[in-house]
Amino acid sequence: MRHNPHYEKLTDIPFEIPDSWEWVKLGNVCKPIKRGKSPKYIEQSNVLVFAQKCNQKDGPVSLEKALYLDESTLNKYPKEEFLQKGDVVINSTGTGTLGRVGYFNVDLPQNIKGVVPDSHVTTIRSVYVNPYYLYCFLKNKQTNIF
Repeated sequence: MRHNPHYEKLTDIPFEIPDSWEWVKLGNVCKPIKRGKSPKYIEQSNVLVFAQKCNQKDGPVSLEKALYLDESTLNKYPKEEFLQKGDVVINSTGTGTLGRVGYFNVDLPQNIKGVVPDSHVTTIRSVYVNPYYLYCFLKNKQTNIF
């Protein structure tokens, strides 16, 4: 992990780790962790909405069930809120789906400019930790999330 002078060390140490490692809070090694917004849907557009059903129970995340965002509402979505390869997505609500962890590593379909998460999905974007490692760690702890 690259040193970040702005992070806060974790004081409640759950178990010992090697001396060359360091306990930190998740929010200190990632960009701000945030939920998506409630979208306005439309029949067809160039932007998709990533919903809980895109974060499949078995297998990788998929855009097959994604719906289209009304692009007249794009001003609600800053560029940094669009999903990027390496983002960890977690279902924020839903009986049976709450806490489901996925790894966004999807190539966008032709003519799609981007994908935004809906309000039932939380996005974690790693800065100081390998994003796939973060996904694997959180996936392993999935039953303890929320």
